[in-house]
Amino acid sequence: MFPEYQEFFNSKSDKSIHTLRSYHQNIDSFISALKIKKVKDLEKVSAGTLRTYRDSLKISNASKNTWTRVLSSFFSFMNEQEYIDFNVFDKVKYLSLTEKEKTINMPTQDEIKMIIESCENKTTKLMLNIMSRIALRRDELSKIQIKDIDADGRIIIHGKGSKIRMVKLPLDIFETIKAHIKNKRVKSEYLFSYDGHKITGDAIYIRINGFIETLNISDERKKAIAHPHALRHRALTTTYNVTKDPYAVKNLAGHSNLAIGERYIHAESNIYDDVTENL
Repeated sequence: MFPEYQEFFNSKSDKSIHTLRSYHQNIDSFISALKIKKVKDLEKVSAGTLRTYRDSLKISNASKNTWTRVLSSFFSFMNEQEYIDFNVFDKVKYLSLTEKEKTINMPTQDEIKMIIESCENKTTKLMLNIMSRIALRRDELSKIQIKDIDADGRIIIHGKGSKIRMVKLPLDIFETIKAHIKNKRVKSEYLFSYDGHKITGDAIYIRINGFIETLNISDERKKAIAHPHALRHRALTTTYNVTKDPYAVKNLAGHSNLAIGERYIHAESNIYDDVTENL
């Protein structure tokens, strides 16, 4: 690969191993398919060629949109660093999603209730509660230190790109956290730890995924909700449905702008019934 390629990945040092692996898979396949040998070859790729290549991928529209975001980020970096003169992805729009595609990768409220009530392991249950109700990423969950939680139940979240936000914990979660800290067998500065050491985001993924696999639900639903990020989608969607406020979603999620939050908002079909009834 050309050296600028590695520069792009060096700039993504805040991403998890899982995310970087996905970036590599998407970008490497693209570069190989279009026979790109050097950075300037990126300028020869037309919007039409990109759409044709994307259409050829045997994946869902939601996955194609993920591919678009990754490649757009790659091209944008090359443009910002002045390795190429323009970002052709500015001309490539995201694909429309069916209602099924919008909701399939997110547990319903009833599923969340069932998942949490079915979990007998207190630590895993607490993780599920936090992620499904205050929208934490798994890496953010792994970084929580006991000192980040104040006496009033507010918690400091260390997000992506060294961004910090503060979230008020629901009272029941706050009480459960206090009990969890009190009952820890091995003391640690971290809320979740193994032998006193901070656990990783990947360890949280494995733990939650493994628990979901034990549930008596269809394989289709297991696949849809087993990833911890699906819990984040549910929390942000619920926030929007309750508040109707995209800024509430932005602040809870720790996003830098409103546009990022749009792909996390999956409004249920009846959410605007009260509006249309009065028209």
